[in-house]
Amino acid sequence: MRVRMTVWLCLLCAVCLLLSGCSALSFDVRSQLVPPTATGDEQQIQTALERYLSQEYGDAQAEQYKLKYPMEGAYRTAFIVQDMDADGVDEALVFYTVDTDTEYIHINYLRKAGDGWGSVSDWESESTHVLEVRLGDMNGDGKQELLVGFELSSARDSQLSLFELSKQSMTALGSYLYTDFYLGNVSSDDWQDLLLLRVSSTEPSVTARLFSLREETLTELGSVALDGYIRSFGSVRFLPARETEASIYLDGFKDNGSVVTELICWDGTTLTAPFYDAQDNMTTLTERESGLAMAELMDGVMEWPQSELLEAVPSAPEDALPRWITRWCAWDYVTREARTELYSVVVPEDNYLFVVDETWAESLAASYDDKTHTLILGRPDETGTIKEALVIRAQSESDEVSEPDGRTYETVTLQNGQTFRVWFDPQAGLGSELSEILYRITVLP
Repeated sequence: MRVRMTVWLCLLCAVCLLLSGCSALSFDVRSQLVPPTATGDEQQIQTALERYLSQEYGDAQAEQYKLKYPMEGAYRTAFIVQDMDADGVDEALVFYTVDTDTEYIHINYLRKAGDGWGSVSDWESESTHVLEVRLGDMNGDGKQELLVGFELSSARDSQLSLFELSKQSMTALGSYLYTDFYLGNVSSDDWQDLLLLRVSSTEPSVTARLFSLREETLTELGSVALDGYIRSFGSVRFLPARETEASIYLDGFKDNGSVVTELICWDGTTLTAPFYDAQDNMTTLTERESGLAMAELMDGVMEWPQSELLEAVPSAPEDALPRWITRWCAWDYVTREARTELYSVVVPEDNYLFVVDETWAESLAASYDDKTHTLILGRPDETGTIKEALVIRAQSESDEVSEPDGRTYETVTLQNGQTFRVWFDPQAGLGSELSEILYRITVLP
């Protein structure tokens, strides 16, 4: 039975690799994709595309075109069909290559024409791979602008191209080198601005640039330096103005394995990064080794975690994972200082944290058994020996309700439906009632 299960797992992994957009294998697979059999509108769109290709390249070459699929982001299909210009009628974008020496990516823009579709515009890139596609209203007119990221031969840089879509054409407004990019409301609530992040390939330098689209021109509002040792980016969160500033929070991953949270502020005239220390070219205020991401634990407030490794609980399994005491910090826009919001032990594997009192931090021990999804918290007794004080086991619907250690566990269910089995020692000082324990379990956003 174990051999059979291993075979099935290997097959499943192979299928997942083929379906994901993150493996080197995906490049070879996508390069061999030929036009599939489409149905409905997609079939009419494909017919219109083939008609255009025959007119442009001839029947023989047109038959050899290949559809291209974005490797990241929300749009993972060669066809994007939706109402992009807010006229109540869908438009279409198709990504493809033709059989030429370069095999550069083309974007064909199509619109409804009577009962069918017709090609309005075609644009050729200088790349053979589409990284990501995003749509956003960048000038407040209710119509969507198109942003497409293309892979370049450079190991670090990619190229972002911005297009305006109208009834008559698809117009390229500019191209920019970048490492990552995001859309969000910064300079106005009525339109989205563009944040371009770029990691230098030659020196320890990371730059954030904020752009706004005005009168068909992408205008740079400002730029700031970030921790020069960031190599990639994680979560990004745009927040409306607090006091007098709009904010962008983002997590950056460094080569040493640590994570930093950066804050970018726009006050209407100037872009600043208050966490960044220009003298050291680093952001030490928010750096942590725990790998935990920032989170919005309170409405409209972003907190970043600062963590210290806790002592292991002696009774925990030998292969149990370590845990951290995590202090969640927020930025005070008035005093320009960080303040502590709360302390917790985080269990990202099961998507929750357990809030603790600051006074417990120095005496708390913790371990996590990832096989049984069990968090074990310990505290010293009167002799100084670490004893188990609280056990929280994340419970799925398919799990059997068991009490392997002979203790009596209580079942608690949070508002989101997540269920836990809980045992605690009322004398250990972490809570004397189940309601106190339940109050401290918080689902990660």
